[in-house]
Amino acid sequence: MGYAGKDCETNIDDCNPDPCENRGTCTDRVNDYTCACEMGYAGKDCETNIDDCNPDPCENRGTCTDRVNDYTCACEMGYAGKDCETNIDDCNPDPCENGGTCTDRVNDYTCACEMGYAGKDCETNIDDCNPDPCENGGTCTDRVNDYTCACEMGYAGKDCETNIDDCNPDPCENRGTCTDRVNDYTCACEMGYAGKDCETNIDDCNPDPCENGGTCTDRVNDYTCACEMGYAGKDCETNIDDCNPDPCENRGTCTDRVNDYTCACEMGYAGKDCETNIDDCNPDPCENRGTCTDRVNDYTCACEMGYAGKDCETNIDDCNPDPCENGGTCTDRVNDYTCACEMGYAGKDCETRAL
Repeated sequence: MGYAGKDCETNIDDCNPDPCENRGTCTDRVNDYTCACEMGYAGKDCETNIDDCNPDPCENRGTCTDRVNDYTCACEMGYAGKDCETNIDDCNPDPCENGGTCTDRVNDYTCACEMGYAGKDCETNIDDCNPDPCENGGTCTDRVNDYTCACEMGYAGKDCETNIDDCNPDPCENRGTCTDRVNDYTCACEMGYAGKDCETNIDDCNPDPCENGGTCTDRVNDYTCACEMGYAGKDCETNIDDCNPDPCENRGTCTDRVNDYTCACEMGYAGKDCETNIDDCNPDPCENRGTCTDRVNDYTCACEMGYAGKDCETNIDDCNPDPCENGGTCTDRVNDYTCACEMGYAGKDCETRAL
């Protein structure tokens, strides 16, 4: 087999007609041939396109398509390269804004944002005013990773959380007690003071409390009255009782006046205080040389012998009872009498019979 000719001198050309496909180069053999195949082909006749996808050269889940002496990889999104071996750098050019740091992913990237930013590309300034941190009516203004609060009057602090202590330093004067309000304060004043800051000493002399012409002097929560003579009391309301202690002597009856008194004296007394026993012996009431002795609203007369009566006005009737005996007639004298005797009788009292 493989030879021909009269003498089998001829090696039959098995390359004619050419069995090699796909541009393979045929080399005759004895009853055989070999095909030197173009790159990418194999088989006796180079009839087989070598499967360059086996083993699969495509990485990262790329899909292999065989070619002649070649292959192509249809890469998953995010990969590139002959064999999809390269993770495409999605951080080039850098998509991260505002200083964010890019980290490549497969067909993606992440941005590690600077504080205060958010969003895929850190493109969004986070609204630090949502939810509103400002208390007590403060107005929020967003910053980068921050905010400011424009506080209502009377508040302070990052979030307007602090009611400013309007009592520091203490505005209340005269020992008033301060109570803080919002952008304000109140002073609880000590008695006697008034005004926003207890700065005013209340005029306790208005309206004038002093009676009876007293002169008012204001004090703190008080006043004093300088009283006219004869008056006393907080408001000079009291007419001083000039009858206490009783100035009237000798049982005189006192009547109070203003800064004065009068004494209604018992009979026989006189003087401002009834201190004087009226001299009832002046002018001398005693007659006939009687001696007057003053009494209270009275007098006594020490009479000369022979007189009697309140004023010694009476000549004592020495003829009563009749001292004359034997029918004698009595004639009264002063502290004496005479007897006119009947004939035949004699003696002081006619007691002697005449011889």
